[in-house]
Amino acid sequence: HLQFTYPPLAAMVFAWMPVVGLWWAKVFSILFCQIALIGCCWFVLSWLEIPPRLRWATTALCSAALLWIEPVQATLHFGQINLFVALLVLADLSRRIRWLPPGALIGLAAGIKLVPGLFIVYLLLAGRGRAAATATAVFAGTVLAGFVAAPGQAGAYWTRFALDSGRVGQIGRAHV
Repeated sequence: HLQFTYPPLAAMVFAWMPVVGLWWAKVFSILFCQIALIGCCWFVLSWLEIPPRLRWATTALCSAALLWIEPVQATLHFGQINLFVALLVLADLSRRIRWLPPGALIGLAAGIKLVPGLFIVYLLLAGRGRAAATATAVFAGTVLAGFVAAPGQAGAYWTRFALDSGRVGQIGRAHV
């Protein structure tokens, strides 16, 4: 019974789910989340310069252990995109994907869920102005894509719903 609180691009990302049906959507969602968790572990461990021969085993152990923590369990339970968004941010910050300009994945992540937009501020504070500009441009592109795909819904989201804090889950509903 949670309201959809993500930007229009996220609705475009989720558009395949009704086509495959609820059961398959759940299966693929859990699979994508687990792959994203493994990717997050991989990027963090490479960022920490864990030797490649140890990285696979360490990634497997870390991702298996992290499957049991509450934020990951909540993400799986509610079918959220947190792990996918985290993967985009970590991939960008680790600078391991060299064929994309720095900041591009952060801009995409912010277009799917607004919170990663804070990393644009981080890029600015870290003196990475070009990456921040790229992230901002990609984010703007995601907003534009939403207006092209669904102008009415995008207009409603960006003018009314994006800043309506009453649309997000209440603190009393959080798992403690």
